Amino acid sequence: MLLSLPFEEIIARYQKGESQAQLANSFSVDRRTIRRRLVKADIPLRSGGEASKVQKNKAFTASTVVNELVDGMLLGDAWIEQGQDNARLGIEVTKKSEGWIEQISDILTAHEVKHSIGYRKPREKIINGIHTRSKESVMLRTSLYPNFAVQRLRWYPEGTKIVPRDLELTASSIAHWYWGDGSTSKYMVRLYTNNFLEKDCEFLVSCLLEFGVSFSISKSRKNPVLSLYNNSERERFLDLVRDHVPECFEYKVQKPVIVRRSKPTLF
Repeated sequence: MLLSLPFEEIIARYQKGESQAQLANSFSVDRRTIRRRLVKADIPLRSGGEASKVQKNKAFTASTVVNELVDGMLLGDAWIEQGQDNARLGIEVTKKSEGWIEQISDILTAHEVKHSIGYRKPREKIINGIHTRSKESVMLRTSLYPNFAVQRLRWYPEGTKIVPRDLELTASSIAHWYWGDGSTSKYMVRLYTNNFLEKDCEFLVSCLLEFGVSFSISKSRKNPVLSLYNNSERERFLDLVRDHVPECFEYKVQKPVIVRRSKPTLF
């Protein structure tokens, strides 16, 4: 019986707001079967109290600070889950990035956006016959709000995340993008754009150019990535985001090593 259940449909309906009990009744199985499948698929579970209140949150007052935060998070690995009428923002990072989650939490709290923070212990998985172990992680999820339903339509107009063309980057949104999905080395600064289309990446490059930084599009493990090599522009970029840095990412804004080609020695 378990193998015949349409698990993709179950997961989709749960993420849209149906309860475990409703799904169990719909598919004529017990609630534990539904719960086990959701846990196995790493789907965050709603508490009973949260489930009973999911439709009671009215829209929060939109602000530039929250909008910039949301844009920056969604340029990285954050997502928006659609409920029946409203939606929620979510993000999961490794434990070492917890300071950034605390920063996000402080901003949301200051603007009266309800949310919860949970922790996931390392888990063993077998992928293509290879045993892997995930890292301990931290997850932040907001409550369901109409605001995020609007953002869902903006970022997922046909169900797949894209870069909305009304996006206006700011130092704050770039910083949160960089904290969540960027890296630095002595050779370059990178902003990862996994799963975005090339035309989305080209649009982002043009937006970043307005800040005096000329990123180029390259590939990393077959995924598009934006790379910045110019020494002075790397310094300019890090100066741009430095005021917003949480303590856990201080290493991401260290002054870059200036890389110059040495001249050959003549004998």
